Amino acid sequence: YSDGSAYYGEWRGGRMQGRGVFLWPSGDRYEGEWRDGLESGTGTFVLADGSTYYGSWQGGQMHGKCV
Repeated sequence: YSDGSAYYGEWRGGRMQGRGVFLWPSGDRYEGEWRDGLESGTGTFVLADGSTYYGSWQGGQMHGKCV
């Protein structure tokens, strides 16, 4: 993308769908499931400082139980 971010993974209908990894220029990354272009299902979000969130996502937002 023009802002330096990148997505590697599955696409369907021109949207991120299935499993994939999104990398932000800041060094943050999300690796997990996507639905309709948004983080949905099980995934891991790792901040550039090493902090990690693992759990459920719904509609692009952290949702439910997490570790």
